[in-house]
Amino acid sequence: MSVYVANLFFVLGYSFLDSKYSSYNINTPETEKRKTVFFYIVLLILVLISGLRYMDYYLSDEWVYRIKYGIIGNDSFINIIKSSEFGFSMLNWILYKISKNPQTIIFVCSLITNIYLVSTIKRYSSIFWISMYMYICMGVYDTSFNIIRQFLAIAIVYGGIKYLVKRQFKKYLIMVLIATTIHTSAVIMIPIYFISNKKVSIKTALKIVTIAIIAIIIFEPVVNLISSIIGGINPRIDQYLSAITTGSGYGVNPLRVVVYICPLVIAFINKGAIEVKNKNIDLFLNLYLIGSMIMIVSLKFVYIARFAEYFTIALLILIPDILTSFKNKNINIIVCFISSILYFIYFIYLMSIGSDYRSIFTTITLIK
Repeated sequence: MSVYVANLFFVLGYSFLDSKYSSYNINTPETEKRKTVFFYIVLLILVLISGLRYMDYYLSDEWVYRIKYGIIGNDSFINIIKSSEFGFSMLNWILYKISKNPQTIIFVCSLITNIYLVSTIKRYSSIFWISMYMYICMGVYDTSFNIIRQFLAIAIVYGGIKYLVKRQFKKYLIMVLIATTIHTSAVIMIPIYFISNKKVSIKTALKIVTIAIIAIIIFEPVVNLISSIIGGINPRIDQYLSAITTGSGYGVNPLRVVVYICPLVIAFINKGAIEVKNKNIDLFLNLYLIGSMIMIVSLKFVYIARFAEYFTIALLILIPDILTSFKNKNINIIVCFISSILYFIYFIYLMSIGSDYRSIFTTITLIK
């Protein structure tokens, strides 16, 4: 756990320095240089901790990627092209030709994922250090250790989020389609283009909650129907649909849902104040609302929670504006302080139920 805590405080410290110099009204070559240096230090820390990890426990998806690295790498080029998610297979195949060490795929995925996600957060977050603090404390960064391929797809989608903001559909579509070659689930981000710029209101939120409740009731039979219709056409989709409804009746830890949704309450209470700070509030709030709906449904269907990860980055972008949206500055300070303590406690809880961090250097030492 000590590595995770140290990582949190180093990232927090350097992202705070980045935010400090970004807040200066006068941009001199010196301040620009320092901002750039601090940003890349944050990125470097995140990539090294993630990219040099070695999680070999059997419940980890990472271990599966390590095993499949050589299998995919030794496959024929034709089979790679024919695979349903050929983008990731191709990346794996190319990297294997460069290095047969499976750590290569772990490091490269970590590099791409963090470059895209951290850069996007930096671009759209009003207070970078708060977003980065939540990136780690809410378990988003840690989750990327496990569902590597999906987070790579999420990162690519958010690499194209600027096209969603600018309403450039063709460019946005290209980025999403590239992401689907990494993880098919990214296809859900295509229809998001057409609803992301809708005006958000309390009425909209109530509709979302109602839809979520109805979804809990009808979700399983609908998914089974879809699976019976298109499952034979694409076995991969059938596999995903079956996984979603497997073990229906149990869901994610309710605490996780509470942690995810709590900022939404403040967002609607102070939406007017947030609009002044963030001109893209409706876009990111729509994404956050959809993520919240998915998290509610995941209370019964545990695997559906993975789809919510596509919308969590929107929450990370919004959360500085949400926590500092009160008119009274003292209240803002109190809210930020209490929130930071509560989310730190949640972070410690997540680390306590997870596995201890091990790096490739630890593994080498153990072998010796």
